[in-house]
Amino acid sequence: MTEKSQVSATDTIKKPDQTQPDWYLQQLVDMINGKEYELPITLFVNGLIVSGQLTSGHNYFEGLGEQLTEFFGGPSDDTSKAVALLTAPADMYTNDDEDEEKPLPQYIHLNKARVFTPGQQPIPSEGSWWRGRLSSVDGFHFGSLSALKEL
Repeated sequence: MTEKSQVSATDTIKKPDQTQPDWYLQQLVDMINGKEYELPITLFVNGLIVSGQLTSGHNYFEGLGEQLTEFFGGPSDDTSKAVALLTAPADMYTNDDEDEEKPLPQYIHLNKARVFTPGQQPIPSEGSWWRGRLSSVDGFHFGSLSALKEL
C-alpha cells in the first residue's frame, strides 16, 4: 500500500462543531419560548454551573423589566422609557403566528438563576434573571441545584 491510499481511523471520524448549540437543548428552548411554564434546569457553561428555571424569552424580558423598574426606584416617565427600550425584544418570543417559521433560538433564559462554585454559596443567593448564548453551554441536566444550609 502506498502512503496516499492509507486512511487512518481519525480521518474518518468527524469532529463535532463546537460553535453550534446542542440541537436537543435548542429544541427544548424553542418549545419553552412562547409558553408560560418554567422547567428546572442546570447548565454547565465554560466551567461554571448555572442552575435555575428555564423560561421563555418573553418571560425573561418581562421579568427583567419589573426588576429594572424596581432598581430605578419605581415607575416614572424616564424609567418607563428606559425599561420599554430594554425590554422591547420580548415581542420576538411570542408565538402569535404559529404558521410563521421562526429561526431556532440562539439564547437561553433562566429565572431564579444562581451560579455555583466549589466550596462557596451560590450567587446571587436568591437567584436572578439570566441570559446566555446556547452555543456556550457545554452540557445540562434537568433539575435545579440547591445550596447546603450551614450546619
